[in-house]
Amino acid sequence: MEEQLPADVFILGVDEHTACILDLDTDTATVTGLGAVTIRRHGHSTRFESGAAVPLDIFRSGDDSRPYTPSSVTRTEGAEVREAAAPFLDGVRAAEKHFDDAMAAGDARGAVKAVLDLDDLVAEWAHETFSADEEAQARAALRSMVTRLGEAADNGLRDPTEVIAPYVDALLEARQRARNEQRFTDADAIRDRLLAAGVEIRDTPSGTDWGR
Repeated sequence: MEEQLPADVFILGVDEHTACILDLDTDTATVTGLGAVTIRRHGHSTRFESGAAVPLDIFRSGDDSRPYTPSSVTRTEGAEVREAAAPFLDGVRAAEKHFDDAMAAGDARGAVKAVLDLDDLVAEWAHETFSADEEAQARAALRSMVTRLGEAADNGLRDPTEVIAPYVDALLEARQRARNEQRFTDADAIRDRLLAAGVEIRDTPSGTDWGR
């Protein structure tokens, strides 16, 4: 039956769970999904795997002087094959960045919002066609975020040193006053309580330093 087709007609085969997106603005065709797209013309087939983007001239061409093969399309015909844009993964990366920024800033609400945004994105794309690798990347990102939030729940988002610094500094000032007034028993008691709480005190010629 193929022989009965008009000379300028070709067959476009799209695998299951696969899409061929024709973008007239950029004059390209992009293959997304789990399979591939095949162009068959005059008994010759050209196959484009998921992730490829090629000029629409490949579809328009009526030249049947030689077979269309992937190598002739990508080299002889000069069709540029590039990694297709992945809006889903772009959304995943954006959510990851928002999460990282929020965690770095100690913004718990912002971090939670990034997790919820990613969860919404996955739900929004649940009925769309995208590769198993893309889904795995999204799940891995979501699991990583939740894990880091769990760690933050145990340890806090802020450096503990920043939280206790005002209290430790006040106690060290009280210790220094006690030493100046030769109340060494009181000064030693303050030091011992700080040490018991995990605060290391270092007396130096320039003053007292502390750390954890």
